[in-house]
Amino acid sequence: DELDLILFDVNPVGKGIIPPREFIEDFGHLGIPRIIYEGPLTLKFIESVRKNKYNLNEGVVCKTVEKVKGNRIAIIKIKTDEWLEKLRQNFGDQYVKDELAGKNLM
Repeated sequence: DELDLILFDVNPVGKGIIPPREFIEDFGHLGIPRIIYEGPLTLKFIESVRKNKYNLNEGVVCKTVEKVKGNRIAIIKIKTDEWLEKLRQNFGDQYVKDELAGKNLM
């Protein structure tokens, strides 16, 4: 299979992850992931991702800026129900539980 390398984070040493808007402005010309939503993280948006209203392969990575002693970037993954079902069929229930818990990192 042919794969693409896509930039989705930049973490300069000593500065932390670049905030979402700055990342889009500075690196958007390099082929970053498709931006499907900008705004507050809501239950409605989460549900729309889970039900795959955006025609996604796997899910999304959401980044928000939290105002805690400066800016802190929070990163949240949301998987589609379709993707989780494919994992369940191919690897079993425990694999899906580990995926949701963030244990299946390479």
